[in-house]
This record gives sequence, structure tokens and C-alpha cells, in this order.
Amino acid sequence: MTAADLRGFAVAQRATDDATVSVIATGGLGNAESAVPSASAPQEAAHVGTINVVAVIGRPLTLAAQIEAVSIVAEARTAAVMGFGLTMADDERPVTGTGTDCILVAAPGDEAGLAHCGLHTPIGRALAEAAYESVRDTCASCLRAPSLR
Repeated sequence: MTAADLRGFAVAQRATDDATVSVIATGGLGNAESAVPSASAPQEAAHVGTINVVAVIGRPLTLAAQIEAVSIVAEARTAAVMGFGLTMADDERPVTGTGTDCILVAAPGDEAGLAHCGLHTPIGRALAEAAYESVRDTCASCLRAPSLR
């Protein structure tokens, strides 16, 4: 389930020497939020909207590498959203995502799998680039078409 309009989804893929990474994202920014500290209490969202990201990695990963992959997707999502320069209406904090964002990373789990998935690895770099592109593109669609927010 999602509060985002699925018509504005975006897909991006990257390949490394031994795996393909595919990322699909839906974007709705009506529920925009900021991870930057605020002096005021959180407000109830006036609109629905969320950014959901599903990444599929075609290479077995250890649990530690899977956790690292989620972190990379979160970082790429935040960078893509911040690239639009949006700010919170109440206090000008930068929008870093929404209050209900979700990330799912799917990869075969295997303790003999890839032990690391950081930005310094080919698979981590591919994941970051695909996640950034898909979130950027879906949020751009959302901003161009208010009905998609």
C-alpha cells in the first residue's frame, strides 16, 4: 500500500561486472518532512504522499551488506529530494523526505554472499546511482503534476 499515485513511478537500473541492480520508486511529497531538528512539535500532515523505494540486487549479500544497502538507498533518496531545494513551510528546514517513507532492499541472503555493499564497492555505487535516479525522477514527476502529490 502507498499514498503515492503510482502513475508517477520511476525505474532505474545499473549493472556491475557480476550483478544488476534495479530500483523502482514512487514519489509523493504532500507529506514532506525534514530530518533537521526543529524547535516546534511535529504537525499532522495536511496531505498524503510518500516516497517508497524498492531495490532488487541480483547478488547474494550477507545480512551486514543488506543493512548497508538500506543505508545507501536512504542516503540516495535524501540527496535526490534535497536536490529540489524544497523547504518546510513552517520554519524553512530543508525537506529530506516524507514522514512515511519506506525502503525495501531485496537480495538473496547468504552468509557466504558479498560481505560489503558500501559506496566504495561496485554494487554499492550502482545501488546509489539507481536509487538516486529513480527517486529524482519520480519526485520530478510529482512536482510537475500536482495530482501526483
